[in-house]
This record gives sequence, structure tokens and C-alpha cells, in this order.
Amino acid sequence: MAVARSIPTLAASTGLSYEYNEESGTFVRVAPVLGQLFLERATPLGARRLNVNLSYQYVSFDSFDGEKIDKLHDTSPLIISTTATGKALLRVPRYAVQLNTDQVTLSVTYGATADLDVNLTVPFLHTQLERDVRLRSIDSDSGRGSLIPISPFAGSKAGIGDVLLRGKYRVLDSSSAAVALGLLLRLPTGNPDDFQGTGTPEVLPGLYVSPHEVALSKNVELRTYLNAGVNFDTEDVGQTEVRWGVGADAGWQERATIALAVLGRHPFASLTAIDLPRCLDGRAECVADLPDLLTTRRGRAPLFGIGGKRPDYYDLSVGTRVALWSDRLIGFVNVLLPLNDEGPRADPIPLVGVEVTF
Repeated sequence: MAVARSIPTLAASTGLSYEYNEESGTFVRVAPVLGQLFLERATPLGARRLNVNLSYQYVSFDSFDGEKIDKLHDTSPLIISTTATGKALLRVPRYAVQLNTDQVTLSVTYGATADLDVNLTVPFLHTQLERDVRLRSIDSDSGRGSLIPISPFAGSKAGIGDVLLRGKYRVLDSSSAAVALGLLLRLPTGNPDDFQGTGTPEVLPGLYVSPHEVALSKNVELRTYLNAGVNFDTEDVGQTEVRWGVGADAGWQERATIALAVLGRHPFASLTAIDLPRCLDGRAECVADLPDLLTTRRGRAPLFGIGGKRPDYYDLSVGTRVALWSDRLIGFVNVLLPLNDEGPRADPIPLVGVEVTF
């Protein structure tokens, strides 16, 4: 579930906004090209306008709580139940995992009114998992170890991820800023066993603040953004997350924009650790006659030494949006960079895409 949440979701906000001009009887663009790709803006798309967005991103998970997942190991002897009464000792000299995801996302936004946008987002994922495990059993009499043969695993799955339904309503448009309220519904259509969904419905009410642009020069304008919300897990309140983001755009001649943003996620609860009994001093004799584990030679510790604490996630988003043709076709490129290593983390995540407005 935590892995699926770590796959970033493109914002529903489009690169352009329109308003109906009564004098000309046509829709006119009211904002320059907006560059943020993971932050929502308060300005709606425009009444009766339709925006279709197609994007691709590649996500390669490489660590969990700072531990490289292709180099995991646990050599402190684990006490494993082999039968109803029997016990055995195991070491894990190697546990290597590679988890990669190719994601193509279709996002459709419609301006229901001048102040209300609705959005449907459908991700298509291809997930590849490779695993190489080596286990070594320890003889309780001699203390010697022997390798347990385990065949490497490699497999892939393709399918639809969690479908998103989103809405945004502008509640204020003053001379200094626009403010909107948003609501996101995450439907558990993705398979969590394939790392393609969370497995539970989620609801995220949000607040979006967009101060109006400031001219830095004749051709360059600066815009700032603030997003805040709470992502509620409807089945496990501990998985609920506080989410926020702040960012800025530098736009050139209303045709291209460079965007920076810092994004944060803060779950309420700690990540689950696989806590196992083990022989802390490494002696094979501690496996025999186990009345309890609270002795000087026995104890418990998380597998691979990871998990069991509440993570905070911080990411830096760097991207650009460029008007490719008229006021209809826009291209965008972005990279998401992790700023810390808590919880499941990926390498820098590249994203490319195009959007067209009708």
C-alpha cells in the first residue's frame, strides 16, 4: 500500500485557463502557460472547455528506510517455526529486489461552470518485479550452516491502477489571489498484490491558493502556489496522510514556464515492521527448548532492520510546460527528486506528456 502511494499522481489542473468574453462572444485565455505538474492551481479551466492529458512516467524503487532493496541482508540468526513444536535457525545473506513501474496516465478535465472543474484520471501500469533470495540454515547441534536453494523470481503484470475522480471549485477570486476547494476520490481499482493500487478507497479534501502573477521584467512573470489537504484512508485511519506543496513558476512571454515545487506527505501511523524472534548472540543452542524469548540470548528485531517508524516524505519537482501549437497543444517534461530516504523511495522519476484543450 505504501509503495502504491509513492507513485506520484499528476495534478488535475491544466496548463491554460479560459473565460467567456461577452463582447467578442468567444472564449479568451486569461492566464499564461502554467507550469506546475503536481500542484493544483485555484484558477479553473473555464466553462464548457475540455482538456485531455496523456503522460508517461517511469518509477524505479531503490530503497526502504534508506536501505537499498537490491542489497538487503539479515545475518542475525532468525528463529523459525518448522512444525507445530519444531524450531530452526536461518540467516538471510542476500535478499535482492528490483521493482520498476511504467505508467501511462489518461486525464480528462471538463469545465462544468466558470468556477467548477471535474476530472477523471485513469492510470495504466506495467510492473516488473525481480527477486533473488539466499537463505542459510544453521544446524542447532554443530552450528554449521548450509545453503537452502531458492530459484530467482522474475515476473511482470499489466493493469489499471487506482482510478481518480476529482473536483475543484473556486470560492474566491480577488485582486491578489484565487482560492479553490478540491475533493479527490481514489477508487481501489488497482491490484495491491501487483503494487498497482492501495486496495482501499481514499478521500482527499484540499485547499488550493494561487496568488496572482508578479511581473519580474517585460517578458517574465512569477507565480506562486500553495496546496494543503488530508488524504483519508477509509478503512485504516493510520494510513491517512497530511499532504502539502508549495511552488513557483517563472513564465516567459506567456508561452513557456519553468516550475519548481516542494511536496510533503506525512502518514499518521508507522510503517509495519516484520518483527521476528532471533538469537541475538548468534549461538545455535538458543534454538533448543524455547520456553520464551526474554533471555539474554534471545530477543526480537525487525527483518533487515527496517520499518517500525513513522516516515515523512519530501520531494522536489522540477519541470516545464511549453505551448507547442496555438492555445490548444502543450507539451511538458518533469522530474521528481526525493529529498530524503524514509519509507519506500524511488530513483528520480521522469515524466513527459502532452495535453490538448478544446
